[in-house]
Amino acid sequence: MNMLEQSVWAEKYRPNTVADCILPTETKKQVLDMISSGNMPHLLLAGTAGTGKTTLARAIVNEMDGELLFINASLENGIDTIRTKVMQYSSTVSLEGKPKFLLFDEFDGLTRNAMESLRGIIEEFKNVRFFFTCNYKNRIIDAIISRTTSIDFNIPSAEKTKLQTQMFKRVVSILNAEGVEFEPKSVAELIQKHYPDNRRILNELQRFSAGGKFDTGVLIDQTKSHLKDLVVILKEKNFTEMRKWVGKNTDVEAQALFRELYDIAAEQMKPDCIPQLVITLADYSFKAVHSVDQEILIAAALTEVMASVQWK
Repeated sequence: MNMLEQSVWAEKYRPNTVADCILPTETKKQVLDMISSGNMPHLLLAGTAGTGKTTLARAIVNEMDGELLFINASLENGIDTIRTKVMQYSSTVSLEGKPKFLLFDEFDGLTRNAMESLRGIIEEFKNVRFFFTCNYKNRIIDAIISRTTSIDFNIPSAEKTKLQTQMFKRVVSILNAEGVEFEPKSVAELIQKHYPDNRRILNELQRFSAGGKFDTGVLIDQTKSHLKDLVVILKEKNFTEMRKWVGKNTDVEAQALFRELYDIAAEQMKPDCIPQLVITLADYSFKAVHSVDQEILIAAALTEVMASVQWK
């Protein structure tokens, strides 16, 4: 791990074993059984951002003392990557006799042609296990899905509280290790706000602990401030300024923003337009799950809000 990674808590405190990963009981058992059997299949790890897909893949490789080639498919997404890096790595054996793994992170960012070209490689080279992570499983071609064992990072409602508690304990240990003062209630509020995006929880935690003390009051004040600015822009129906606001607030998640607008509706909007607002927000909340460009999605949603909402 380089110095930059050590300064980022989400990397510095990334679990190295499957046992330390915060996962549903059945998912963890399934993976541990695969490791103990020594018969690890190709894996497709699918789920929303920050839920631990890449962490789990790396932990498996670590526990199996494997050699790993990591490829970020959102950055290296063309067929040339398959023809060069993947072919070269797959066609050789480990000089140290270790099992070989190739991790395609954000695999849904790969082009279809590149995905198609992987089919033969997966079947030809038996000395490599391929791991793929993705946010949107519906973007993965059937040929890859059929050649992998899928692990969906869905959180069973019955285990949500237990997993949040595990994350709470992890966060507390990190804050103690970093010498940060905190109130347990504030930590719990942050986890409830962003779970199951554990990466964002750690990023926000680090961001608001820079002064040696974690206090969600800072986060709440900032949220109110940026929302107040947005409401002024929407009231004025200023499309240009709205686009600028979206560009400056790229760290704002679509789902969180839509919820904030929903929460202020009764207080700040005329009653007659609220039903249409609810329909609009529900529509874009669904689209957000499948959207590649969140900035465009948010701009489109806010454009509809500007056109349909009447403010008090």
